[in-house]
Amino acid sequence: MKTVAMVLSEYGESAQFKKAEIELPNLKPKQVLIEVHATSINPVDNKIMRGAPIGPELPNALHGDVVGKVIKPGLDVTDFKEGDIVFGIAGGLTGYCGASANHMVVNEDLIYHKPKNLSTDQAAAIPLVFVTAYEALVEKTKVKTGDQLLIIGGTGGVGHQAVQLGKILGAKVTAVVSSNEQGEIAKSLGADQVIQRHETPLEKYCEVAGVKNGFDVIFDTVGGPNLENDWDLVRPNGQVVTTTSMESHDLTPVHMKGISLHVVFMLLPMLTNQDQKRHQKILKFLTDQVNEGKIRPLMDKKKFDLSEINEAHAYFESGQHMGKIIIDNTQQI
Repeated sequence: MKTVAMVLSEYGESAQFKKAEIELPNLKPKQVLIEVHATSINPVDNKIMRGAPIGPELPNALHGDVVGKVIKPGLDVTDFKEGDIVFGIAGGLTGYCGASANHMVVNEDLIYHKPKNLSTDQAAAIPLVFVTAYEALVEKTKVKTGDQLLIIGGTGGVGHQAVQLGKILGAKVTAVVSSNEQGEIAKSLGADQVIQRHETPLEKYCEVAGVKNGFDVIFDTVGGPNLENDWDLVRPNGQVVTTTSMESHDLTPVHMKGISLHVVFMLLPMLTNQDQKRHQKILKFLTDQVNEGKIRPLMDKKKFDLSEINEAHAYFESGQHMGKIIIDNTQQI
């Protein structure tokens, strides 16, 4: 089957999407053909566009987050039927078509029924960032009631979901933000305490949060060189989890404090074709929390049509956005 898409023909700093017709892969058992209604920009989408070596063979569509309508279930598909509205993080990587298209073939295990309490745009904003937060706080660090949890980047894509999930898990959540506006957003999401990083020195973080011997868990969504600050903020035998750790670090303080260091790379089930059903189970948990009013997405005020995907990526790279950038395709390009 052919479909119309905004297609990338090269990776790199000058890469641009262009409208073109592409051939979709044949529908295999346990796969579903969907009509794409919306997607969103995650940092990894932009990194792939600029050359990160995990993208699909070109020319192809990109983007992983997707909301759409089931057009045709493949053989052995049991959970979805024609007409179902679904969402998930399901493509835009090596071996997968992406969501910057009118249609997309997805693995059944990577999607779930869209929460009734979310609009199409809201549902497109949330899959990757929530799954990442869940892997960090539930699967890796096993945050529990009463834990002192520090979230660095508390209003970022993953961070704003982690704040809400931390509260569901019963933690006392402190969110580190970059502005007073972000601080108000973090409080509205449930943060017990907010630290404005430009105003509060690192050595005061524990004092401001009312923590005596260090945080039980630190979720550092900024990572990189910032990780080395975490060694001083976490308690002995505490835990640090991050989504960004591809640098060299002196781990001597980690050893001396008995710190458990975790890394989340939520794309692994797609890249390895293993354990994908686990992501569907997380999406089901997410749906239950959304329908109970405990989780909501943070979206930028600007929204783009799929035909404006280049402008959307330029806006993302400008750093002016607050919340997820939505790319709408309800009218189809």
